[in-house]
Amino acid sequence: MRICTDILIAIILWSALFFIISCAQVGAPTGGARDTQPPVPVKSKPVNYSSNFKGNKIIIQFDEYIKLNNIIQELIITPVPDKDASVKLRGKNLIVKFNSKLEDSTTYSINFYNAIADLNENNPLPNFTFDFSTSSHFDSLYVTGNVKNAFNLNPEENIYIMLYEQMPDSAPRKNIAKHISKCDKNGNFIISNIRDKDYYLFALKDMNRNMLFDLPNESIAFSDSAFRASYELREVVDTFKVPSVISKNLQDTLYRDSLYRHMEWMTTVNDIELLFFTEDTRKQYLSTYERPNDKQIYFAFNREVTDSFKIVPLNIEPQGEWFKQEIFPKNDSIVYWLTDSNYYKTDSLQFELNYTMLDSNNEFYTQKDTVLLYFEIKSPIADDKKNKKDKPKKESKASKLLGDMFESLEKDDEDEVKKASELKIEGSESIELNTNYGIELNYPVSLIDTSLIQLFKVSDDTVLTIHKYSFNNDTTHLRRYLFNFKKDEDEKFKLLIPEGAFTDIYGNINDTIEFDLKTKTLKNYSVLNLDITNIEQPTVLQLLNEDESLRSELLLSPGDSSLNIDFLKPGKIKLKIFYDTNNNKIWDTGNFKAHRQPEKIMYFPAIIDLIGGVDYEYNWNLKK
Repeated sequence: MRICTDILIAIILWSALFFIISCAQVGAPTGGARDTQPPVPVKSKPVNYSSNFKGNKIIIQFDEYIKLNNIIQELIITPVPDKDASVKLRGKNLIVKFNSKLEDSTTYSINFYNAIADLNENNPLPNFTFDFSTSSHFDSLYVTGNVKNAFNLNPEENIYIMLYEQMPDSAPRKNIAKHISKCDKNGNFIISNIRDKDYYLFALKDMNRNMLFDLPNESIAFSDSAFRASYELREVVDTFKVPSVISKNLQDTLYRDSLYRHMEWMTTVNDIELLFFTEDTRKQYLSTYERPNDKQIYFAFNREVTDSFKIVPLNIEPQGEWFKQEIFPKNDSIVYWLTDSNYYKTDSLQFELNYTMLDSNNEFYTQKDTVLLYFEIKSPIADDKKNKKDKPKKESKASKLLGDMFESLEKDDEDEVKKASELKIEGSESIELNTNYGIELNYPVSLIDTSLIQLFKVSDDTVLTIHKYSFNNDTTHLRRYLFNFKKDEDEKFKLLIPEGAFTDIYGNINDTIEFDLKTKTLKNYSVLNLDITNIEQPTVLQLLNEDESLRSELLLSPGDSSLNIDFLKPGKIKLKIFYDTNNNKIWDTGNFKAHRQPEKIMYFPAIIDLIGGVDYEYNWNLKK
């Protein structure tokens, strides 16, 4: 009996000690796995997908405390109530209260998207929806689709998708759609609980959050025609893995794919593709004007200049031709080289500019601007003293555009013989095998004596042989000249331009200059042989770098086309085409009022990694 008592006492003492130790460790961190599970709705009033709802409040209870993230941006209720609903949290309950009367015989959907998350770890409950009907009938039809950028086919995110029963061009501008959804990060969307009737789709990047297309920079997409959804029974094929071979020791298992086919009721309107674009509503305006030196005036516009652009001097009466005009390849910048000394010896020049613009009704009218261009004309003596003290001038926008050679143009006249600067010539030493060699001058030229210019082929680094060439002005660049001559890989040439070969419009002549030239080898290039089939209309093929910058482009006619594109520099390229429906050789965006979609584009399904000295062959069937 004594032994039993001792054992009982020992058990009690050990139990008490264990209890004390356990109590002391309650507050200590225990570690463990981080909670990664989203909150779970456990019950609601009314229940989800209920019918005959007559109240104005929805209560949803979750299994843990929650918080709301960006609820104003994330919450979408469709059909859209007349007044915004209010959303509150009370404990583990989420309460949605309607502040306007709900429509009779209507199915509502409350989509929280990514607004709901647990309180502690912020684990989101994605795309949680709560649906109910105000009658015994539940609208269950739905439509699915995808939104892509019309210019590069990248998916668009967080774009509002809207359903309209009628689609005049004023509908998205004046009326908020009743059914609204939002696409995910992959551009996919679904609009559910719609009726058996005709609808039009409209997508909007809403910049001012009023659900209306009322800003010129708001991007949009729209369906060409109405659709009506219904259900049809379709075969669905699911793939899953089943054990194929199990080792005897149960340590290794191989799996094989197995197909499970079954029938499901699915919508007849799925995978609608919406091409997202921004309308070209830019109004042309003069963005920059300056006089970077005494003989040059510069105008830049926000977009290409039309032939209607005219410049009229105001403070000096023109005496014959008073300028030489230079337009740059993008047609959005113009330089006027002043040829009349009455102009370039005058500090202040005033001009009237006339150019065509579009008004708010897309009607053309002539815009008139008056500009004052100033450049201080200093004496040579004052210049010499000041140039020793002056800090370097900040480079003007025009100088940046025209190149480093124009630094010399910042200097003023010293005398009538030696003007703003001597005529400068620039050129590179490397020659591409497939293009003509070019030189560039810093002033427009008035006279060229080609008999002075000599081209030699260099053999054994010492032997010079006269080499024939032809010479012409680059049609895209006023001050650039091209030499066309026979050349092969890994050859050397010497180009000699003696003093006085070029005379510019101000009487300056060039100094003697030599260029030691060398052609590249065929190992520096790749060749792409491309067969494109099923070209249905005039098409532009673009070769792009990996960052989408343009390398080159080719015009293709309807039919099939076999292309041999040689002398390609190594590197990764993309092939892109667009259907040039208006034959203007540029990609055109869409216009909702004109019901015009953006010009369709397609990408070759692979990035091509060009290696020097290698030929590549690909087939591209545009119908696939």
